[in-house]
Amino acid sequence: MPQKLPPTARQWKLIAALKDSEEGCTLKELVKRLGVTERTIQRDLLKLIESGLPLQEYTEAHGRKLWSIQEDPFEPAMFNFEEAAALYLGHRFLTPLTNSFLWEASEKGLQKIRRQLGTRYVSILDQLLDIFHESTTGWSDYSQQSDIITTLITACEDERETAIRYRSYTAEEEQEYTIHPYALIMQSGTFYLVGFHCKRKEIRTWKLNRIVTAECLPTKFKKPKDFDLEKQRRINFGFFVSTDKAVERIRIKVTGWMARYVREHHWHMSQQFAEQPDGSVTIQFEVMPNFELTRWILSFGCNAEVLEPESLRQEIEKEIAEMQRQYKKSETKS
Repeated sequence: MPQKLPPTARQWKLIAALKDSEEGCTLKELVKRLGVTERTIQRDLLKLIESGLPLQEYTEAHGRKLWSIQEDPFEPAMFNFEEAAALYLGHRFLTPLTNSFLWEASEKGLQKIRRQLGTRYVSILDQLLDIFHESTTGWSDYSQQSDIITTLITACEDERETAIRYRSYTAEEEQEYTIHPYALIMQSGTFYLVGFHCKRKEIRTWKLNRIVTAECLPTKFKKPKDFDLEKQRRINFGFFVSTDKAVERIRIKVTGWMARYVREHHWHMSQQFAEQPDGSVTIQFEVMPNFELTRWILSFGCNAEVLEPESLRQEIEKEIAEMQRQYKKSETKS
């Protein structure tokens, strides 16, 4: 049976099946080729028609009903060298998704590029791969989670309630609950799922490699019209969605060589820098304080000091005090 695919990928395969058939395909033929139910095929055909694709059902002289596509949506993809190089290098950044349907599709695309360009030009592309590299420090490996990724993409597209088993940072045992998946987000080589926690009645973020299992349920949900990922980006530092805190003005003083490092990067759309006479820099955000922000501040060690709000400053002080106690324990033991 063909690999189970998310709706979008499956619909592309449906189009390809109609394109490959000169006379068209029956529903039964499409069911056999795609490995889904007839009802699913009918739903996909309707959705493609609503999207404006020229699909048509007609009846043969012998009464057999066939579906066909009235024009070829696939024109030969001819790449110039620069376009092929960009795609060739882009393949490397899908490494975390190894074994997923996206990775496999990228592998096939890479093979087509190789065939089109020929051996001599591919050798030049291989030289580019020796020049461009991406650090894998902190990356997450999803090679064993291809089925979970496919399930979550399907759930997001179809707006299907999903049952997951999850290993949280705080709980010792795996937890089982129902969620409404909204979107997958990658940050620093790690994927996160944003959605609605049905039991807690709130928007949450889950780290993908902590999801042990995921199963689409028959129940459908409607994503709130007012849910906007861009809005979440504006009010949160990173994508750790928080809905139980207010947006605050955050001011942090960064000293030493770290001041230049901070100044060179884009951290948040609300960021404002103020150069100080002593060479330090003050950076200001308008965001909700969250775990990601705390972790970011602590990453600068003694070169960063929270100026406001006082609540965040106290939180950082508490964390530093706990670190000091931990190190003093280690000195005592030695």
